[in-house]
Amino acid sequence: MSLPWSPALLELAHTPAGLTASYIDSLLPAATQMGLDIPSLLAEVGLDLAQLRSPLYRLSLFKAFDLLLRAEQQSADALLALRLAQQVQPRSFQLLGYICISCATLGEAIQRLQRFETLVWDIGHIESVDEGETLALTWQAPELAWLPRQVVEMAISGWLALGRQLSSYSDAFSELRVEFRHRLIEDAQHYQDILGCPVRGGAGRNALLLPKTLLSMPLRQADPLLNQLMHSQAQAHLSRRSSLAEQVRGLLLQNLPYADCDAEHLAAQLGLNLRSLRRGLQAEGLSLQQLLDEVRHDLALAHLRHSSRSLMEIACLLGFADQSAFTRAFRRWQACAPSAWRRRRTANLSSASTNRSYPGQESRRGTP
Repeated sequence: MSLPWSPALLELAHTPAGLTASYIDSLLPAATQMGLDIPSLLAEVGLDLAQLRSPLYRLSLFKAFDLLLRAEQQSADALLALRLAQQVQPRSFQLLGYICISCATLGEAIQRLQRFETLVWDIGHIESVDEGETLALTWQAPELAWLPRQVVEMAISGWLALGRQLSSYSDAFSELRVEFRHRLIEDAQHYQDILGCPVRGGAGRNALLLPKTLLSMPLRQADPLLNQLMHSQAQAHLSRRSSLAEQVRGLLLQNLPYADCDAEHLAAQLGLNLRSLRRGLQAEGLSLQQLLDEVRHDLALAHLRHSSRSLMEIACLLGFADQSAFTRAFRRWQACAPSAWRRRRTANLSSASTNRSYPGQESRRGTP
């Protein structure tokens, strides 16, 4: 039995967008304290701790979303995403976190969050809406046709957690309000207990609403010199638009069905020579073979879990010469044959489909 979001999650596996690994890594201690089996979860989605602790690594959105949904399933806690995001630290956001923490006021930090959010993840963007005495920070992902509600909840919960850590007056955050487009899966009071402010579901937007008086709130670790330095670095990172690894990942996704992943051809597509390509990836702690394996692994898991394609069809889509080559590679990734992995996952998903806390989704058109 497939899960309700299967087609959308499978489609997401074919996009190169990603999330900085440090965000996930920073939440692992809290997840462990909540009783989650981290090694098992990482193995399920094809991740390891070394990758998460690599400062330049960004995992695909498919892998990040899948990991979050698997974690919720394992915990049987429908509000796990909210709880986990309350544990974020400035370091969770890497460079963006240090920019925010060194700002003079909360309003300035919000502006930096809007400006540099893509340094953390390629999901959506924040807009400020002036509503008289209130400022509404709305969050949307127009490039993605579908989002799990858990991702939306994690994003906004993370804003609140970061804001409280930056401010000297965290009690003032009780004046905030949160709105979600999707219906609340638990009683609103449960959401409020976690977030510390009123929460409404079934709204016309995903938003955090705050009194404008809070924008002038001073931040306790304001540092103009550090802020200027971090801002300059962030501008430089933003001007590159995406890392070399992300560009290569995107080309691999395009080229795999045609088995056209020759290193020299990829380098030419990027306007580089082969030596520059290899050196550039090495500077990011990666190699072309690692990226090729990663993309193939992601797509293999996505198709085995969320499609009914035959193993031969999947092998062709991943650019393997034949099914046996695909099987050998999959055994290396998952220590079992793809057919056995699919049978086991199908049985697990059939059992999990009756768990009310697992599903939840949102589309651009709103939640059904």
